[in-house]
Amino acid sequence: MADNEASGPALTTEGKPLKDYVEAFERMLIDNTMRRHKGSIVAVMEELCLPRRTLNEKMAKYGLQRSDYV
Repeated sequence: MADNEASGPALTTEGKPLKDYVEAFERMLIDNTMRRHKGSIVAVMEELCLPRRTLNEKMAKYGLQRSDYV
């Protein structure tokens, strides 16, 4: 490992790991797409190019429920 490489998680200038920012962006993108399509799972799957299972898993991970968008 080079001397200038960090051995721990990659942190931004605010001290938060990149993973936190990626998850926040992913949640916001799914939320906005669900709102735009009024909870249509098929439309969201098509727009985001996600299989149904992956979308369902991500919605569960981020606490998003279809009923909140219909």
